[in-house]
Amino acid sequence: MYIQSQDNYVEIHYFKDGNHTKYLMRGTLKKILKDFTFLFKVHRSFVVNPHNIDELIGNSNKASITFKCMDSTIPVSKSNYSSLKNYLSPRTNI
Repeated sequence: MYIQSQDNYVEIHYFKDGNHTKYLMRGTLKKILKDFTFLFKVHRSFVVNPHNIDELIGNSNKASITFKCMDSTIPVSKSNYSSLKNYLSPRTNI
Protein backbone atom coordinates (compact mmCIF):
# COMPACT_ATOMS: atom_id res chain seq x y z
CA MET A 1 0.00 0.00 0.00
CA TYR A 2 2.59 2.57 1.12
CA ILE A 3 6.01 3.02 2.68
CA GLN A 4 6.82 5.58 5.35
CA SER A 5 10.33 6.82 6.03
CA GLN A 6 11.60 7.09 9.60
CA ASP A 7 15.21 8.31 9.61
CA ASN A 8 17.34 5.39 8.36
CA TYR A 9 14.39 2.99 8.48
CA VAL A 10 11.34 2.45 6.33
CA GLU A 11 8.01 1.10 7.52
CA ILE A 12 6.25 -0.93 4.85
CA HIS A 13 2.44 -1.04 5.14
CA TYR A 14 0.67 -3.85 3.30
CA PHE A 15 -2.25 -6.26 3.51
CA LYS A 16 -1.75 -9.90 4.43
CA ASP A 17 -4.74 -12.21 4.82
CA GLY A 18 -7.06 -9.20 4.85
CA ASN A 19 -5.24 -7.49 7.73
CA HIS A 20 -3.20 -4.29 7.67
CA THR A 21 0.37 -5.29 8.47
CA LYS A 22 3.55 -3.27 8.78
CA TYR A 23 7.19 -4.25 8.60
CA LEU A 24 10.11 -2.09 9.75
CA MET A 25 13.45 -2.46 7.99
CA ARG A 26 16.65 -0.51 7.56
CA GLY A 27 16.74 1.46 4.32
CA THR A 28 15.86 4.71 2.60
CA LEU A 29 13.06 5.87 0.33
CA LYS A 30 15.64 6.79 -2.31
CA LYS A 31 16.83 3.18 -2.49
CA ILE A 32 13.24 1.84 -2.53
CA LEU A 33 12.29 4.17 -5.40
CA LYS A 34 15.36 3.07 -7.35
CA ASP A 35 14.56 -0.64 -6.88
CA PHE A 36 10.77 -0.42 -7.33
CA THR A 37 10.06 1.99 -10.19
CA PHE A 38 6.27 1.50 -10.07
CA LEU A 39 6.07 3.27 -6.69
CA PHE A 40 5.22 6.97 -6.54
CA LYS A 41 6.68 9.53 -4.13
CA VAL A 42 3.88 11.73 -2.73
CA HIS A 43 5.63 13.32 0.24
CA ARG A 44 9.18 13.52 1.58
CA SER A 45 8.31 10.70 4.00
CA PHE A 46 5.83 8.65 1.93
CA VAL A 47 5.92 6.46 -1.15
CA VAL A 48 2.74 4.76 -2.39
CA ASN A 49 1.66 2.08 -4.79
CA PRO A 50 -0.54 4.18 -7.12
CA HIS A 51 -2.64 1.17 -8.13
CA ASN A 52 -4.12 1.05 -4.62
CA ILE A 53 -5.12 4.72 -4.44
CA ASP A 54 -8.85 5.27 -4.11
CA GLU A 55 -9.11 9.04 -4.03
CA LEU A 56 -7.05 12.22 -4.09
CA ILE A 57 -8.64 14.66 -1.64
CA GLY A 58 -8.10 18.42 -1.44
CA ASN A 59 -6.03 20.76 -3.54
CA SER A 60 -2.34 21.53 -3.82
CA ASN A 61 -2.34 23.47 -0.53
CA LYS A 62 -3.61 20.58 1.58
CA ALA A 63 -4.02 17.27 -0.19
CA SER A 64 -4.16 13.66 0.93
CA ILE A 65 -4.91 10.29 -0.58
CA THR A 66 -7.07 7.41 0.59
CA PHE A 67 -6.68 3.76 -0.27
CA LYS A 68 -9.17 1.18 -1.51
CA CYS A 69 -8.73 -1.24 1.39
CA MET A 70 -7.53 0.97 4.22
CA ASP A 71 -8.87 3.74 6.44
CA SER A 72 -5.54 5.60 6.56
CA THR A 73 -4.88 8.83 4.69
CA ILE A 74 -1.46 9.88 3.46
CA PRO A 75 -0.43 13.54 2.98
CA VAL A 76 0.56 14.78 -0.46
CA SER A 77 3.09 17.61 -0.67
CA LYS A 78 2.58 20.71 -2.81
CA SER A 79 5.55 19.77 -5.00
CA ASN A 80 4.19 16.27 -5.74
CA TYR A 81 0.50 17.16 -6.05
CA SER A 82 0.32 18.08 -9.75
CA SER A 83 2.40 15.12 -10.96
CA LEU A 84 0.27 12.72 -8.90
CA LYS A 85 -2.96 14.29 -10.16
CA ASN A 86 -1.76 14.06 -13.77
CA TYR A 87 -0.76 10.43 -13.25
CA LEU A 88 -4.12 9.50 -11.74
CA SER A 89 -6.39 11.54 -14.07
CA PRO A 90 -6.47 9.12 -17.03
CA ARG A 91 -7.12 6.15 -14.70
CA THR A 92 -9.79 7.60 -12.41
CA ASN A 93 -12.34 10.37 -12.10
CA ILE A 94 -10.05 12.48 -9.90
